[in-house]
Amino acid sequence: MTTIRRNEVTTLEFTAKGEYANPFREVEFRTDITDASGQTMQIPGFWDGQQSWKFRFASAQEGEYTYVTHCNHAGDTGLHQQRGTIQVRGQNAQSQLTVDGPVIIDKDKRHFAHASGRPFSWLGDTWWMGLTRRLPLSGFQDLIADRVRKGFSVVQIIAGLYPDMDWHDPRGEGDAGFPWDKEFLTINPAYFQQMDLRISLLVDAGLLPCIVGFWGYFMDFAGAETLKLHWRNLIARYAAMPVVWCIAGEGLMPFYLHGHQIEDMNQWEKERSAAWSEMARWIQAQDGFRRPITIHPTRFGRQQVDDATTLDFEMLQTGHAGFPSLTSTIDMLEESLDATPVMPVIISEVNYEGILESSGPEIQRFLYWSSMLSGSAGFTYGANGLWQVNGEEIPYGPSPHGMAWGGPSWREASRLAGSQQIGLAKQLLDTLPWWTIRPSPESVSHRASPEDRIGPYAAILEGDIRVVFIPAPSIFLIRRGGLTLQNLDPGTQYHTFWFNPKTGERTELGAITPEPNGRYFLPTPQFIQDWVFVASP
Repeated sequence: MTTIRRNEVTTLEFTAKGEYANPFREVEFRTDITDASGQTMQIPGFWDGQQSWKFRFASAQEGEYTYVTHCNHAGDTGLHQQRGTIQVRGQNAQSQLTVDGPVIIDKDKRHFAHASGRPFSWLGDTWWMGLTRRLPLSGFQDLIADRVRKGFSVVQIIAGLYPDMDWHDPRGEGDAGFPWDKEFLTINPAYFQQMDLRISLLVDAGLLPCIVGFWGYFMDFAGAETLKLHWRNLIARYAAMPVVWCIAGEGLMPFYLHGHQIEDMNQWEKERSAAWSEMARWIQAQDGFRRPITIHPTRFGRQQVDDATTLDFEMLQTGHAGFPSLTSTIDMLEESLDATPVMPVIISEVNYEGILESSGPEIQRFLYWSSMLSGSAGFTYGANGLWQVNGEEIPYGPSPHGMAWGGPSWREASRLAGSQQIGLAKQLLDTLPWWTIRPSPESVSHRASPEDRIGPYAAILEGDIRVVFIPAPSIFLIRRGGLTLQNLDPGTQYHTFWFNPKTGERTELGAITPEPNGRYFLPTPQFIQDWVFVASP
């Protein structure tokens, strides 16, 4: 009998008796696991090199589980009809992900939560190429420590089939080479053993891995059936862990140099979006743990598939143009929040800090606060130099189009001020019932609008808590006595403070009582810069 704690992953190994020319493609290995009530879940197993096959299991529920293995080669007695028992008892206090369990979609369909019901606040970072050898294991651990300290909760990372390069470009190698041979005949188990280590380090630190299967144009490089096998391997290795799935990156983008070869782009997109819906359904059928699934888009996630019900949450990519992308971000967010089916929406890619010699910390602050107070379920940050992992001595180099994105080394990029400041923002919201945010532009006299997005953003939280983000250009409204909170309860005292989104410092203002008409004139802050005002009864 194997004994584990709640939400602790166990790996059980089996030795194949048969000899196979290509085990990865010839053998199908799965396990049926039955709980005390008689409910059975199926989970795929994975090939780990030579004769070794494994499956992984975890559960948030205590009790006894029995398993039986199945192999498509029924005569292989090492893999077929192997039986055993797993006992789950006690708490695994390694991190919030193990204490409260994996991340699911909250019952309100607008936010994320742990399996325990505890709200989960998504603040992601973009480590697209975080499995490459340009980021040594010690550096990976340094990044984890930095992001945990700052308050990040998610890492978006690709499982070896990368953007911004051709297949088998040496820049895509991990510590143990490439994930597949060049012809996509079989996988390299040593690559995924190294990936196991890094994904486990994220989970142990409390960072939710958002695992991106591959970049979208690998549909043309490898084909749908091979990519399904790629996903089966990922599900077998990581579904027992607290993870979320991203089918592909930029699903409706052809390879950088091939777009001009497509004669009918509308037809190509129609066929490709149907293929992604089919892929999503296939992943869901394979994953007995039913981890949330999405797709990284060229713009709207739901436009990358022809059946939006195959997604559990929507990612948006809203531009890298600096200030102009501030407007498109909120425009797209509001459009998505109004769409059906209802699902959580996150800003998954926008204005990497430093990209195009722009998008500094003031842009990052604006994006985080404006999107969260407008109803986003989360926000993912990115830094130029980190997303593609610029080496500390050798930069990443040119993209397929011939130019390089430039940027500092990954280590320097990790220290950019924007990551610290949006971490401070999340830390403030974590002290409030942020999951009850209700956008309330009418709660402030002057506010951002579709005609001018560079203005104050206001929201009401449970308990009539008011949070207002005031970008620097709007501070002069306060100086002229023209910025008021509105629709306050005139019979209630509110405790108020200014929050400095650059430093995290709070300036207590004490208790205030609104005017009889429910208005309160905001006091003048110390500096002309962005500010956040909080009022709570």
